[in-house]
Amino acid sequence: MHIIAISGILCHEQEGGFLPWDIRRMNDFCDQIVARHDEGGKTLLVGHSMGGVFATAIANRFRHTPIFGVVTIFAPHLYWGGVYPWLLGEKERVRAPIVSFGASDDELVWWGTRHPQSISHTTLISTHYVSLVTAPELLEENATTTKKVLFA
Repeated sequence: MHIIAISGILCHEQEGGFLPWDIRRMNDFCDQIVARHDEGGKTLLVGHSMGGVFATAIANRFRHTPIFGVVTIFAPHLYWGGVYPWLLGEKERVRAPIVSFGASDDELVWWGTRHPQSISHTTLISTHYVSLVTAPELLEENATTTKKVLFA
């Protein structure tokens, strides 16, 4: 299985920190991910922050690559009335199961981290950035929950 990790903050192809008026840049970034990775093989999309919104938005765009699941970590799915998914064209039901995570002490995304189609949502005792880096047990909890939900 392939894993594609997507971050909306630390991007190599595009400068991170996407805002709603950056829709062209966001869509270009999503198109680049699909173009680069749509070559077959079962795939899991994992996204942190805006990367989670990108992951759910592009899950249905893959034509040759079956998306096994989508994992979103602290993603602003419902921020500003769900404007980000809407701007990125996520208008139909995502055809892969979604596992979402929220952070109890998130300084950036205060609410809306549960994707409306999420089959599992867990709130971690974490901040948006630092806790994921300084507390590896949080990543272990992400992995354990994802395995339990998607691979059971």
